[in-house]
Amino acid sequence: METVWVFMGEGASHPAGVFADEGSARLWIRNHGLTGILTEYPLGRGVYDYAIERGWFRP
Repeated sequence: METVWVFMGEGASHPAGVFADEGSARLWIRNHGLTGILTEYPLGRGVYDYAIERGWFRP
């Protein structure tokens, strides 16, 4: 399954970057001295359904 990595800067309303892999995301974050949260998302799928399928969430 294809995924993307989305970085939300601390206090941000919108993502600061979307990356194809974790390594390039972490490098970009480090090079810019940023803080925030980096999350992997499935591409072309709802996160809600994905989390249920993986057993991470039960409705």
